[in-house]
Amino acid sequence: MIEEGLKNKKAKWFALVTRPKAEKKVCTRLLAEGHHAYLPLIITVKQWSDRKKKVEVPMIPSYVFVKIEEKYLSNLLSDIGVVRVFKYLKKPAVIQDSEIEILKILTNDAESVSLVAFEDVRKGEQVKIIKGPFEGLQAECVQFQGKHRIVIKTVALGVVLEVNIPISFVEKIIQKTV
Repeated sequence: MIEEGLKNKKAKWFALVTRPKAEKKVCTRLLAEGHHAYLPLIITVKQWSDRKKKVEVPMIPSYVFVKIEEKYLSNLLSDIGVVRVFKYLKKPAVIQDSEIEILKILTNDAESVSLVAFEDVRKGEQVKIIKGPFEGLQAECVQFQGKHRIVIKTVALGVVLEVNIPISFVEKIIQKTV
């Protein structure tokens, strides 16, 4: 049944929504069951109070992609880590092959892709610019311009400058308590 679903033209890519941090286990179980599953992973640096470590994390948290016939999707909901099938207009959303290929291309060059938790930086917090022409400057987050850009304020030569830059170009400065 599963192999037939992979070989025929009716098999399409769908996104499964998983419990937080369950993506790798869900993908492993799907592959073990013979399903055609894909989990785009990238390498990111995690910082703890005493060290930094490179770890492999899902590019899109809480999502695993599976190529299967739509009629078999409900069988996948029995996995303990799967919450639901991602839907659009109350129907399972079909992910185009080209979109999966884009994810594969991006994960091949994982060094240039970074996950940005934009909720980690708030208005008024100090940030350090880590990429781009302003690299090395310290600034204050003034406002968000959508999900992917922020306006920062920095003082140079006694003049306040406001710059609109991608949020992936900054990292929050962690204040050390004495």
